[in-house]
Amino acid sequence: EASGPREDASGRRDRAALGRAIRGISSAPDLARAAAIVAEQAAWLLNADGAVVVRDDGAVARVVATAGSAAPAPEQQVTVSGALSEALRSGRAAALRGSGAAEAACPIDRDGAPWGAIAISGPSARMPRRAQERLAPFADLVSLAAATHEDRSRLASLAGTDPLTGLGNRRTFDALLAAEAECAARHDDLLSLVLLDIDHFKGVNDRFGHQQGDRVLMEVGRRLVAIARRGEAITRIGGEEFAWILPRTGPEGSEAAAARALAAIADAPFEGVGRLTLSAGVCDLGAAGSAEEMVAAADRMLYRAKADGRNAVRRFIPAPELAASA
Repeated sequence: EASGPREDASGRRDRAALGRAIRGISSAPDLARAAAIVAEQAAWLLNADGAVVVRDDGAVARVVATAGSAAPAPEQQVTVSGALSEALRSGRAAALRGSGAAEAACPIDRDGAPWGAIAISGPSARMPRRAQERLAPFADLVSLAAATHEDRSRLASLAGTDPLTGLGNRRTFDALLAAEAECAARHDDLLSLVLLDIDHFKGVNDRFGHQQGDRVLMEVGRRLVAIARRGEAITRIGGEEFAWILPRTGPEGSEAAAARALAAIADAPFEGVGRLTLSAGVCDLGAAGSAEEMVAAADRMLYRAKADGRNAVRRFIPAPELAASA
């Protein structure tokens, strides 16, 4: 069964905010809009009145994007002070609290060199402790957005890409699932998750070598992407484990999708290796109630599919439904 402590409320909020930022900046037309989306989500997460992203070339600091009221306009030259000044000067996250007001800032690096900073401000009573540390992922997103603005071929890196398969990695999966779960709950919509694991993959590495194993992982990813529909996400979340997020899909549809995935792998041999199979665990949001429980339940079902002989799909069904169908 899946292990690990249940994520607390602040962790869920962090993941939801990062998920929305990733989804927004992936289609942003320019750096200013991408940075504005990041600033908006950082301000929301940390209960700030406003947020600003500043580019500092060592001579002048200019506003790249803002969120909140009374913020300076983009491209405006600004005089930095407080936590923002400290972050730019020291290259470390900083926070200041005064009589009723607080601010926090985190530096933004680009290719190992100082680039600028992101900062938030608001009432100290609302701003959480260690806010500057929770700004770090947003600083990373601005850095990647800046790189992408200059080279659109690096857009995939905004979501955190697995370098072997080109798919989203675990960080991408966590953020996207949290965002999709929030969206589904808000609109009373369906959402399902399929976890997929290559059967006996260790034997592939042991018998054919890790280089051949890497080719298998790349081909499995390619086949899964080929059967996914528009709007669905295939990610690689572990060594030989993949995840398939299916918005607007219920229990029967996700179980059928998992069966298609198994067929896509088992029906055609892998060059130099032969035929392989997958096992799958399936869970929908209605059965689990939250993104975290979806992952845990799908993981339990994946292990059950393995225990039942592999090359199988097992779907999580809540105890009341099982009792009613007995």
